[in-house]
Amino acid sequence: MWVVAKIKRKELNIFKKKLTEKFGKEVKFYYPKIEYYQWSRNKLKKFEKFILENYIFCNHPKFNDTNSINDMKFLKGLEYLLKGHAINQNEIIRFIEHCRTFENS
Repeated sequence: MWVVAKIKRKELNIFKKKLTEKFGKEVKFYYPKIEYYQWSRNKLKKFEKFILENYIFCNHPKFNDTNSINDMKFLKGLEYLLKGHAINQNEIIRFIEHCRTFENS
């Protein structure tokens, strides 16, 4: 089941590490980014920006259980979880698949 979490931007790696420690290596993360180039001091620099700003998608089979969601609420780096993720699974999956069609290889 996919869960949408709002995270603290500077603590993304900490959040991912704590979540994989708690639920195992089967946790999948998805956060779409856009890549752009900009000239700076006569050099072309590559930049990446998160499309959804501070939101990240997390997937794990244990997220079906409300107890595991409650355990997840107090992880470091997490601001809050969006409610209604159980009802809107089809829309979340459709959005992720739509974003993946535009990804670079």
